[in-house]
Amino acid sequence: MNLNFKYDLEKDTENYLAIAGTKNKGGNSRVLDLLASKHPGWLNHNDIKKWIPSYVSYNSFDINQKLFSIQESWSKVEAEFIEKANKIFKTEFSLNEVTAYLTTADRCTIGDKYFFVTIHGQQQNRIIMHELLHLYTYAVFGDDFSRLNEKQIYDVKETLTELLNLEFFDLIEAPDTGYPMHAELRQKFCQFWQEDKDIRRTVRKLIEVVAKQ
Repeated sequence: MNLNFKYDLEKDTENYLAIAGTKNKGGNSRVLDLLASKHPGWLNHNDIKKWIPSYVSYNSFDINQKLFSIQESWSKVEAEFIEKANKIFKTEFSLNEVTAYLTTADRCTIGDKYFFVTIHGQQQNRIIMHELLHLYTYAVFGDDFSRLNEKQIYDVKETLTELLNLEFFDLIEAPDTGYPMHAELRQKFCQFWQEDKDIRRTVRKLIEVVAKQ
């Protein structure tokens, strides 16, 4: 069940490019803004890959130590989180093939069987849970998403992280506040969840709301 933690410069570069190319997002990346201000026109694979080591060196980031500390912290809550999440989503989700890649960027994107965790800040457990809930959401509701466009899918998956506040609050270091644009949807999700506490019925109600927007 253990989540695999790694750092890979190529994957870190991939995250920067994914952030830069994301249409639906809650705000700008301060790290990307810094890169753009110092090196206009460097938002391409080769230049970003060349810039990251200098950024790490300038800030004296110890990647290996950060990797160790994040993994150690996560190991204390991993089993309880997975047990709760599997029960809520009514699935047996395994972490064996999922990789958490550290990124020097301050925002994190997600792939099919991996996601990124920023080295910035001290709330990595919450970030990991947030991203894992996205993987659960795609795994369980992928077919339901076929009727939604990209923006609507984004709204649903970000709204579902309200579950961290409702069911996992004892495991997160701070509330998952989400983005201002999803405040109303998160309130509706809370209402639907408290009425039923069946994830499939709750999410399908949410999808009906989002599909009309």
